[in-house]
Amino acid sequence: MTIKITDNSFRSYLKLGDILVAKDGTHYIVAENNLTGFPYKISNLITHQTKQNLQGLDKYISRNGYMLNIGYLEKVIDADSYELNLDIHFKEPLL
Repeated sequence: MTIKITDNSFRSYLKLGDILVAKDGTHYIVAENNLTGFPYKISNLITHQTKQNLQGLDKYISRNGYMLNIGYLEKVIDADSYELNLDIHFKEPLL
């Protein structure tokens, strides 16, 4: 008899470059910050607007995926698991 245990809890720490996917579909990235005392920040991936300044990267996510100022997360994409590409598509001008 085999027992399979699946842990669906979130890790409590963040890493520089992690992508946070909120339940509302918004994507955030953990990035470096220039503020004294706050070496890290969480920014909106599309607008680059800072959502939260961080003093460290530990104990920001609860086991059920809740994060202050962000809400519930759908998933955390590890910084080592993705490659980010930027494509810019121009809209056609209106006549």
